[in-house]
Amino acid sequence: MFNLSFGPDFEKLYETALKIKNTQDTSMFYFRDLIRDLGMYDDGRLVYFEENKYINPRSEIWQEPSQFGSLLSFLTNQTVKTYCEIGPFKYWSFVLICAALSRNTDNIKAVGVDYMHNPPLEIIQILKKLNINHTHYTRDSNYIKDQVFDLVFIDADHSYEGVKTDWINVGQFSKICLFHDINDLNVKNCNREQDGARRVFEELEGAKITFTTNNPVMGIGVVFPK
Repeated sequence: MFNLSFGPDFEKLYETALKIKNTQDTSMFYFRDLIRDLGMYDDGRLVYFEENKYINPRSEIWQEPSQFGSLLSFLTNQTVKTYCEIGPFKYWSFVLICAALSRNTDNIKAVGVDYMHNPPLEIIQILKKLNINHTHYTRDSNYIKDQVFDLVFIDADHSYEGVKTDWINVGQFSKICLFHDINDLNVKNCNREQDGARRVFEELEGAKITFTTNNPVMGIGVVFPK
């Protein structure tokens, strides 16, 4: 299906997405182990603590396995027809989230908004095979301001102003809004101006849940605006 002679292992990504879509086991542990088997993106900093042994140079999923496994398990219990990810980067998380959402909803409409990255052809092929109606905008969230989605994932400009803008433009209108990097040691200690996700998430009122680990890496915050 894909050219596997070099570069990312899109075949493995597709196989993982199919497992997520079709499994009867929707526990965090099952999904965590799928992410470990897929492997995580290597940014050269060894940021995953004891999970570093699962780093895979051919993987482009930039997620902590237990946190992302918990999120996927949570999403399998939600009915989401429209999804928007602001800052999908390499689109691997986007694919796996769409696979989880498609368990409960046919013909999901998914939108990726990233002014720096476009989805490669292989990603577009995978989304098509998963029956995901996908649109990409090489813009920022100002381009889709005031549009309403069931689920929004904010993971783009990590400055306070950037995260707050994404929340105001799109996140606040969603049924569920996700924030990435709400508990990341590298962000807090090394690049405080990029600690916007944590700051905005903590400011928001209403129902919230978090998917974090004992190690201060990444972290996913969930807000229910409506």
